[in-house]
Amino acid sequence: MLKIILLKYVFFINIVIYIILCIFGNIDASFGKHILYMDESVTYDGVYKIINRINADNLIDNVINVGDYRYGQIYFNINALIGTVPSELFGEQGQIISIRMFQPFLILGSLIAFSFGILKNWESRVLFCIIILVMPYTAYYSTMPKPEPLQIFFFSIFFVLFYRKKFNFGIYWILLGLFFSVKISSLTTTILLIITSTIILIKNKELLEINKLYYGIISFFLGILIGLPFLYKPILQSIILILVLILINKNLKITKIVYLLCFPIILFIFYRDYEFNTWIKNLVIYMRHPADNPIIGFIDWVIFLKAEYFFSSIFLSTYLLIFIGYLLYRSGLSMYEYGFNRKLTAGILIITCAILNLLLISFNVKRIWGFYLWPSMFMLTAGIFIIIDEIYYNKIRKKY
Repeated sequence: MLKIILLKYVFFINIVIYIILCIFGNIDASFGKHILYMDESVTYDGVYKIINRINADNLIDNVINVGDYRYGQIYFNINALIGTVPSELFGEQGQIISIRMFQPFLILGSLIAFSFGILKNWESRVLFCIIILVMPYTAYYSTMPKPEPLQIFFFSIFFVLFYRKKFNFGIYWILLGLFFSVKISSLTTTILLIITSTIILIKNKELLEINKLYYGIISFFLGILIGLPFLYKPILQSIILILVLILINKNLKITKIVYLLCFPIILFIFYRDYEFNTWIKNLVIYMRHPADNPIIGFIDWVIFLKAEYFFSSIFLSTYLLIFIGYLLYRSGLSMYEYGFNRKLTAGILIITCAILNLLLISFNVKRIWGFYLWPSMFMLTAGIFIIIDEIYYNKIRKKY
């Protein structure tokens, strides 16, 4: 009992210390736009357009499309919501500090979601908390307004519900749509999660699951609509097509329904509209950068990852790879012996998402910017602790 009380104290005192440090860090250099770093200026300018609207029509236009396609519109809208009152009360400094302080609370929200949504043991919660808070670039994202904390927050809430709903489709998939809309870097994770749920759906073949599929796909598109409202035309057309398919395909087998529901997604992808084309073109443009170096490749990212996260220690990085491999092996062996285990599957799934994201970055990004790796490392850490929590603190048993 005393051990649990002590662990709870350590967990919450770490959070309090982190918040205090963030307050001091975020007050610094906050006296006006002219002293902001260029990355922060992107967020500041987009939010400023929404807060300092000329009239009602101008406000609606900026809420739908602020004109910066690097980040999803939902990112600017939520930050504008956070910064409106402080901006009215304290001017530029109020907007700057409030939006900066919003970032650490998003990180804490993600951390707490995994800690209390999936992890069951206080040892796992405390270690997970400490590692996330001291991880490279957590401090950067705690003081620099960027879309990644919001992206991870949506992912964390979604994944906890995804785990509790046994990886099925549902109304909560609106969160996956929001996750996807924050930044295009979430594409591989989004695809993997959709494939996972589809496989489970085909395996179950229950009418109730089919209804969840309908709700899930519609909710996913609604999430994208909220996150990228300027794409309302292709999204609404896709939703209408889904509703038509629901009405005319009540008696079809589940596999055929899954195939038919691919049409709305194809329609969305290949839709041709000015706003849609502008969004795609700008995504392609912003993938390039003057800092790009064409000779940078996979090996350079591996060397950087080893230096940044493992103190240039070959032993430490090799140990981690072996440890992750061992966890995956133990997870597979446990499920082979005892049957399907939802928690181990969740851990494997998050680790897979993280590895795919790391590979995508290392093969495609031609500039070594370490903060690109933070979302993947957050997911990797969460996946590792989910598996550890199940293997080492709970008895391996058949869940279903």
